[in-house]
Amino acid sequence: MKREVNLIQHAVSMGYILDREKSSKTWAVMEKEGDKILIKNSPNQNDHWMYKSLIDEQEKGTIVDFMQKRGFSYQSICRSSSRHLDDRVVKDQKSLSVELGDVFSQRHIAQEAFNNRVVEHQKGNYLACRGIDAVTYGCYIGVKVGNQAVFALYRDIDSNGKGTICSTISYQSDAKVSMSDDGFFNSTKYFQKGLPLGLSVLVESGLPVKHIVVSESPIDALSYKQIHKPSEGTMYVATCGSLSEGVKKELANVFSNAMENGWSVTLAFDSDKAGRCMDKEVRELADTCRVRCKLSIPF
Repeated sequence: MKREVNLIQHAVSMGYILDREKSSKTWAVMEKEGDKILIKNSPNQNDHWMYKSLIDEQEKGTIVDFMQKRGFSYQSICRSSSRHLDDRVVKDQKSLSVELGDVFSQRHIAQEAFNNRVVEHQKGNYLACRGIDAVTYGCYIGVKVGNQAVFALYRDIDSNGKGTICSTISYQSDAKVSMSDDGFFNSTKYFQKGLPLGLSVLVESGLPVKHIVVSESPIDALSYKQIHKPSEGTMYVATCGSLSEGVKKELANVFSNAMENGWSVTLAFDSDKAGRCMDKEVRELADTCRVRCKLSIPF
């Protein structure tokens, strides 16, 4: 029954309403008389439909948990079926945007993935394979390392380098940790589907920000730190390869903070064609914020 019943359809049959402004094609934000839930529009890896309460952070689980929390007996739950349910909500959701609109839900999904995705590596970890020492990244809360490296992405970053988590970016080595023909480490990266992009931010808690280094990826940022050993109070910001309008807005906010607080800004993009293009676009954005950037230092 956990597999057979479409939980979104079932919630509608119980009087829950799909919030179109906050939902997306992938995630359904549903409300009923003060109760608010989040449901992914597909079963999980165990083929179970899952939900999460947006009112009680401790409440989450399968359709069985959902029904029992709302006073239904297990016997009545077992008789549930999707065959008689109205499928209009399923069709309606297909017309929604790709990105989830509810900030609270974004934060929950991103934080859960950040906390739970990493598995301990038996023979070291992903960043060690990339030649990055633990002392380089151990002081940051925005990174978790095991068989892969997962970095939190943020929006609304303040002058202390703190922001609201909105997604994650993960890096994982190929099945056989190998080198490409041109000597680069083979790996893949991926974002969380259906969540907005943000900036990776690596900053030491409790230290005032004095300098900013902007790079394409958080891996590049850690490499830069390990090689150049910048001064204390450096905040590392990475675009993660995207300069969408949303990312540029967040970057402009960082530059505005730099202008107001007198921070120095260094652009540290690669010297290849893609890196030069990103350097140019980010430098132009900094100019509009009246921020003078130091010359990029290829590494």
